[in-house]
Amino acid sequence: MTTRKRYLTKKEKLLAMTKRHKERADRHALVFLLALILVIGAGQFVSFAQVPEVPEDEEALVTGTVVGDLMFGRHVAEVTSRYGFSSLFDFARPYFEASDYVSGNFKQTIIDMPPEAMENLNGDTIRNITENPNKMMNFYTTYESVPALIDEGFTNVTLGNNNQFDYRYLGFRNTLNVFDHYEDEISYVGAGVNTEAAITPVIDEINGITVGTVGFTDVYAPNHAVDEDRSGVLTTRRLADVYQAVQQAEAEADFVIVHAHWGENFNNRVFSRQRELAHYLADLGADLIVGHYPHVISPMEVYEDSLILYSVGNFVSDQGWSRTSDALITQFKLMNDGRRQFIFSPMIIREAKPIPATEPFGTVQKQRIFRTLTKELGDEAETWQEDGRLYLEIDGGEEEA
Repeated sequence: MTTRKRYLTKKEKLLAMTKRHKERADRHALVFLLALILVIGAGQFVSFAQVPEVPEDEEALVTGTVVGDLMFGRHVAEVTSRYGFSSLFDFARPYFEASDYVSGNFKQTIIDMPPEAMENLNGDTIRNITENPNKMMNFYTTYESVPALIDEGFTNVTLGNNNQFDYRYLGFRNTLNVFDHYEDEISYVGAGVNTEAAITPVIDEINGITVGTVGFTDVYAPNHAVDEDRSGVLTTRRLADVYQAVQQAEAEADFVIVHAHWGENFNNRVFSRQRELAHYLADLGADLIVGHYPHVISPMEVYEDSLILYSVGNFVSDQGWSRTSDALITQFKLMNDGRRQFIFSPMIIREAKPIPATEPFGTVQKQRIFRTLTKELGDEAETWQEDGRLYLEIDGGEEEA
């Protein structure tokens, strides 16, 4: 007996088609809803974030704060033109206000000049500043960024990085000129008009304790390196110059901070060259080494009595993808009894500004930052978490008040 194939009626076809479309629409709606939640969540992160409370520590003789890359160009310039430079630090300001010392990596060239300083250009002409054609990306900002940093409490920055010549030699010299114009309010390290100036540490005296700062870059073009008769950045082309800078700081200061621009872009691996150099600088007297350049956070290391932060990542940036949006505020406290306490506050960069990595959206990122920082620490380094922050202490010996 032959079975005849039954065809659906028009009504049945319509019902089947409606059912398929409904199932497909439900799936699409679910995907759209999840995407919308993620977008709204990211967009509303700033609204949910709370300005942190950062109380002053009466037991600390000195409280300092160090951060990573400060990049004010590209999309960040759109943010500052709309909301002002101060908006970038809305959530970081309490840390700065509780600090005697604030430092970061000024990663760009300044291409203009305060009107009142135009007559002191030392022969340089800002009209002739042009970008470096040999680089794919050139970072620049305006002179207003410097008084903005001063207003936030920055005491110094490092210019020892690979972006100071993004607008060629005239751009670099103009950057030095702008900082020199504000020399009574903010200092810089890692660069200078000659080798002697570039290796001279900045010494800050705070409550009877001296803090010395130097900076250098391991990422550079040969013709950007400072020389006896040419301005430039302090590089590892002549390691003896870097060593001399650290030794001079150690001879003049109780606590020595070294800014190190090194590593590989977007790679949080610690390379053997970095580790060997960091250990040697610590042996010369560096107490805190602050690394940058990779744009991502790298593991830290306790070596003898020194703390090495191989990379602290971005701080103000428009690089909003993956781990480049991880940011970090590192505070150090020099205690009466000689202890050195380090406090790491995880941040997330949203719309160019660092936001606390707290609930409801920042928990995963916070733990990722903490895991990265601590994954290479030995058993001798004790850390703990409290109030959403990571703590570490090093016994630095007896301090003299």
